[in-house]
Amino acid sequence: QYELVSVEDIARAETLLKTTPPDLVICGVNFDESRMLELLKFMRDTTKLVSIPFIALADNNSSLHFMSKKLLLQLGATDYVSTT
Repeated sequence: QYELVSVEDIARAETLLKTTPPDLVICGVNFDESRMLELLKFMRDTTKLVSIPFIALADNNSSLHFMSKKLLLQLGATDYVSTT
C-alpha cells in the first residue's frame, strides 16, 4: 500500500524528506526548473536520501525539456518523463 504526499514548495519538500524519507520522489509540474534541480541536488547530497529514486516530470515545450534533461540525469535523476 502506498501513501501519496504532495508539496508545493522546496522548503516543505526538504523538511518532509528529512523527517520521513519516501520510497520514491516524483517531481514535476509544480516546480520550476531551478527548484527541481535544487531538490535533486539536496537529495543526492544527503546520505539518507541519496538512494531514493527521483523521477522528473516536464512538459515537452518547457525549457526544462530542451536544456535540462541531460543535466537532471547527470545529477542523479532516475528517469525523466515527458508529460505531453
